[in-house]
Amino acid sequence: MLAYTYLAKGTFALTQKPKPRLLGPRDAVVRVTLASICTSDLHIRNGAVPRAVPGIAVGHEFVGVVEEAGDAVRHVRRGDRVAVNVETYCGECFFCRNGWVNNCTHPLGGWALGCRIDGGQAEYARIPFADTNLIPIPDGVSDERALFTGDLLSTGYWAAKIAEIRKGDTVLVIGAGPAGYCAALCALLHAPARLVVCESDPFRRAFLQEHIPQAEAVSPAQALPLLSRTERGGADAVIEAAGTKESFRLAWECARPTPLWRSSPCTKRRRRFPCRTCTARTLPSRRAAWTAATAGRSWNSSPRARWTRRRSSPTAFRFPKSTAHTSCSRQKKTAS
Repeated sequence: MLAYTYLAKGTFALTQKPKPRLLGPRDAVVRVTLASICTSDLHIRNGAVPRAVPGIAVGHEFVGVVEEAGDAVRHVRRGDRVAVNVETYCGECFFCRNGWVNNCTHPLGGWALGCRIDGGQAEYARIPFADTNLIPIPDGVSDERALFTGDLLSTGYWAAKIAEIRKGDTVLVIGAGPAGYCAALCALLHAPARLVVCESDPFRRAFLQEHIPQAEAVSPAQALPLLSRTERGGADAVIEAAGTKESFRLAWECARPTPLWRSSPCTKRRRRFPCRTCTARTLPSRRAAWTAATAGRSWNSSPRARWTRRRSSPTAFRFPKSTAHTSCSRQKKTAS
């Protein structure tokens, strides 16, 4: 079969690979009918994903038709149209039972498809744990629509959900790429009073304004002055969907005191942010979480607001243990 293959850093190629076969009773083989490119695929190409295995077929956003199913597979059968989940998870370990499927402890758990095992930018793909990782597509839903559920739309939906947006809130989404666009759409489901989307690309701002007229599309230079003038001094909820050093800092600066801050894309290195100068702009650790694509971080309360690396996924998060927030040393000196 033809497969788009990661050969080495900077090199992808269309190659011939053997058609996959069942390797276990919980496997299924899917004939791919439609696939899309994720930014994480570009990270692999650029050498930013060390665990990516040279020689694998890339791709983790795809839909298709079940060709074969193992003896232990119960929820799908040959001929079913299915959407494939971006993460593979066993459904049985401690983390899976608690909903933290991105932290699945099985060797094939987490981001395996298109990273550690052959993915969906190919004619066929083997899917481990088919019962938990294949979602039947209803007859009235096209492949084009179903394609969004495996990663892209679910990323935006989950980010908006855990941001705990309340009716009447001011919401800021940073980044109007596909993930940010989906996050903005899903934020509207929670009836915010104001939705601001920050994007540096004029074309993306125009596209967003045309298709989501309820949103205010602004440039990074406009975002902070605009939100600083709000009644609460900033956004009630911030969804960071760009993944750069500058966008992380802008998210921090645009949030009101004690905000809900969520981040959806991946970054290549750890971030450190001090508390904003002598203000209460800190994240309560019991509510803060990271919703990363492919290689996430979770919030760990500390005097210097430290990010810690954890295995994560675009559609899952892990709440750390609740700890009391400690103000930064500068605040302590000011108070004394």
